[in-house]
Amino acid sequence: ESVIGMGQNMHPDQLNCIQANIGLLHAYSGTCCIDIDDLRKSLDYMSDNGINLTGLLCADDAVQIVSGRDNRAKLIYRTTETFNTFNHSENNHMIIEFRCATSNGLTVQDVLPPSIHPDTGKPYKWKGNWKKIPLIPADLLAFCQQITTDQDKELPLKDNNPHRRNMYSVGDDMYSMGIPALPHDL
Repeated sequence: ESVIGMGQNMHPDQLNCIQANIGLLHAYSGTCCIDIDDLRKSLDYMSDNGINLTGLLCADDAVQIVSGRDNRAKLIYRTTETFNTFNHSENNHMIIEFRCATSNGLTVQDVLPPSIHPDTGKPYKWKGNWKKIPLIPADLLAFCQQITTDQDKELPLKDNNPHRRNMYSVGDDMYSMGIPALPHDL
């Protein structure tokens, strides 16, 4: 039996014993992610768009996936409404990415702790209580939905990172295999 088959029916408290990387399929599980690849520039970008990123990162209920890499952060939220994945980049340098769904209604995913980061070789870690992922703030959801509306529901993911493209297709494969979404009440 595959690791996927073994892991899909595990109680959440047993996830630490998995010996492989695991992922969260956002659109199918009612979650989304704000992936910050350049914290300094992301603070300016979000401020320019009326969003207090420092407040989101420092919120008492914030849940983050920590890679251990400098100048980076990743926030996870529950959502009742999906939005198309989009990013902000400058000079072909990814600044921040907002992940949930693809423009054709499929999902994107993020690797969860204790999965191993491909560049550092070290496990991702949780910051905050992953069993109590907060609902995405209304102003942040409105911002994400407005951006994708303005872009005619196109997926503006401009990077050609084959790892990221593979990650999306794996998520869709898992869904088509009948692997259930995480319950909203974790």
